[in-house]
This record gives sequence, structure tokens and C-alpha cells, in this order.
Amino acid sequence: MVRSQELRDLTVIDEGKLKFLGRCFDQLIYWGRETLESTAPEICRWLRTHQVRWPARKPFKMLQEQSTVKRYVGHFKQLIYYTFRTGLLDNETCERMYGIRFTSGQKQLIHEIFTMLSDCKNDSLLEEDSDEDESDADDDIDGVDSDIEDLDDEPVVFEDLVVETSQCHGPAPLPIESKLSIRVAEKLLQLCIQFLNQRFPTGYDPHSPMLHFSAVLAIQTEHGRFRDSTTCTSLLAGLIWTSRLLVLEYALPKREYATLGWPSREAYADQATRFRDVREACLVEGCFCPISEIGNLMGYGIHLNKRAPQPGKIEWDEEYMGFQIGNVQSTITEFEKFIHGLIDSLEAMMHELFFEAEQPQIVLKDIKERMVEEKPGYSFLSEPKNGFENGHLHVLDLMMNAASISLRLLDDQGRWNIPKAREYLERKATFLMLLMLGNICTLHH
Repeated sequence: MVRSQELRDLTVIDEGKLKFLGRCFDQLIYWGRETLESTAPEICRWLRTHQVRWPARKPFKMLQEQSTVKRYVGHFKQLIYYTFRTGLLDNETCERMYGIRFTSGQKQLIHEIFTMLSDCKNDSLLEEDSDEDESDADDDIDGVDSDIEDLDDEPVVFEDLVVETSQCHGPAPLPIESKLSIRVAEKLLQLCIQFLNQRFPTGYDPHSPMLHFSAVLAIQTEHGRFRDSTTCTSLLAGLIWTSRLLVLEYALPKREYATLGWPSREAYADQATRFRDVREACLVEGCFCPISEIGNLMGYGIHLNKRAPQPGKIEWDEEYMGFQIGNVQSTITEFEKFIHGLIDSLEAMMHELFFEAEQPQIVLKDIKERMVEEKPGYSFLSEPKNGFENGHLHVLDLMMNAASISLRLLDDQGRWNIPKAREYLERKATFLMLLMLGNICTLHH
């Protein structure tokens, strides 16, 4: 198993350069904001939807809350950090340790930008970032932000896979637009567009940078589990929102991108056609590009959210020692007693289900699981290294040999005791329901 420290030791780019890339990306978002403010509402209506034939009812705008803009942009920044940490490794190490694959063009751009940073060590902004000890709260450059699930209640219009917006707000530009920061920001846009424009000849590529990273976002490393669908849809919404802003900046920029030789929008006699061609190539449903797949995944998450029961509203007393959910009142002490009682009941029932024999000892941290396994139906129970494949034979052996005669479900001739077998299955079903209840009650502990 590869430890996170080993991965950090392999990293070629240092944190100072990653922070500088983050600030350059902020500059890119600022340019995107200026472009959006001067774009015709009809074009923004098409930008807001993933539909091919019908525009959205309302135009795409900047988000109303500055905190939401920062969080959404932060999600995409993490993609930038992640791809620079992995893209500078050799292909064999990159795929073996991370499972991500870059096209030759993407790898070349990553190396070009890294070379730009390495060759300009005297840039004042780069030196300033390298000396900073304090990192942005929303930009965890060591991986996926562990606090990313701390989301506010910004209203989301899931029908069009965007967030409802009104006034224009966005990140401020860099205090000083150095030549290096401008060149890097422009090259970052080129790299982002290569990520967004990557077409899948087979229709799907989970190892592509954006799809791979969207899967990484779903892993909650702090608790060693996957994030729930509610959190994942918000994360995907951030990627989609930022992607749309970047595509607009690529299609109809207000300013010229001298580093890339890209003209401003004034060079296009028919700006609507230019935008339509770019949008239909990478932003619409069925375009066989990352955003199409991410949008479908987000739509499925929304479907799950609508079917999942919503948690009840908890009202606390003044001392935060008692609470009420609907008509049910309780205290922290009573709830703790309930949890301990539930655990005791589960242990007793499990002892009965193992026919009162000694139970096997399993060390959870030693269980092996392939988190990137794509085969449907895969379970860590079938992983050979765990040795669980013949677990049912172990239980049958207990029932036939270790259990007392009064507890056995089969007689000496191998015939089932139907009433006892039904009672056993009922106890098993009750155990599983209580186990699920225990998982829900202790989910965040």
C-alpha cells in the first residue's frame, strides 16, 4: 500500500509554486468575470444549460455569494494542484500510484508551465508565495480539502445543473499583474481547455484528468469513506460552474491572450457562431467530453437526493444538553445510553448468530480494498488478500461442529430444522437492521 508521505516525497513541484498557480488561476477567473459581464444575455442563456436545442430560461451569471464563488473556484484549483503533482511524474509512476492518464498535449503544457515557474525565480510574486507560511483555507494543496463538505445552503437549480445567481461578484485580481503571472494565467487557460475539450473515442475514459479528479473528490480521506450524494452534487456543481466560465473566456474573451496568440472577441465577425461551436464541442449533453459525463453523474446524484429521506430538524435547549426532533425529546446522556445499549444488543445477537462460538478477530485497518476497481459487483469480501471468500464455510462448520446440539440447524443426517432455520434468518434480518441503525447514529463519530 502506498502511503501519502511516499506520494508527497515524489512530488516535483513545491508548495510555493502551487500557491502561485492558485493566484494565477484567480486572475484567470477575474478575466472571466469581466468577459461574462460584457457578454450578451442570450449567449449566457445558452451557456447556462447542457441542452443542445433549448437555452435556459435565465442567463448564466456570477454567483451572488462571494463565499460560494471562492469555494467553487477552490474545487477547480484543487484540480490544478492535483494535476501538477501527478502530471510531472513519469507515466508509469503516475498511473501506478494515482491511476490518472494525461494526453501528450496535456503533459507538455504542464511541463511548459512548470518550466516557466522554474526559470523565473526572481519574480517578486513568486518569491512572495514561496515565503508564505499561511495557505488559503479553501485550497488544500496536499490533496482534497477535508473541509469541503462544509457547504452552505446556496440555492441550486439542478434542472439546468447550475446555481441560481444575481449580482456579479468574484475573486479580486492579483495585486500586481507581473509579466510572469499573466503568461502563466494564460497558459493555465490553455491547459484547462485541453482538459475540458478532451474527447473520448470510446465514449468514456475514467482515467482522464477531469473524470479521475471528480472521482477523487468523492473520497473523504479523513473518515476513510465516500462522500454522500448531497455533498458530491455540490462538488460537481462547482466544477461545472467554473468550467462554463472558463469555456466562455476561451470562446469570446474580452482581452487578447498574447502568450497563446488567441485574439479577443472583436476578431470574430459572428460571435454567436463562434460560441455555439465551442459550446457544442465540450459543454453539451452527449458531446463525449468530461462535462457531459460529470453532468450526468450530478443528475444521478440529484435523483438519489430526491429519493433519500431528509434528516429531521434538531432543536437544542439553551445548554445544548437536550434536543428535540419533531415530537421526540431526549438528552445527550440518554442518547449515549441508547447507543451503548444498541452496541451491547448487536454484540449479543452476533454471538447468537455465530452459534455462541468464539468469533473471528478482524483488524479493520488490515483489510485491503481496491478503491478504483471498475468491475460491477466488486466487494472487498472477494479480495483474495483478505481471506473472506470462504466465510460461509466457516459459519457452516461452526453450526455443525462447534455449536451445541440444541443450537444446530441441521441434524446428524444433514436435514434442515425448518422452524429453527426460519428463526435464525429472522434474527439475522433484525441484526442487519440494528447494525444499519448503529451505522447511521455513529456516522460522524
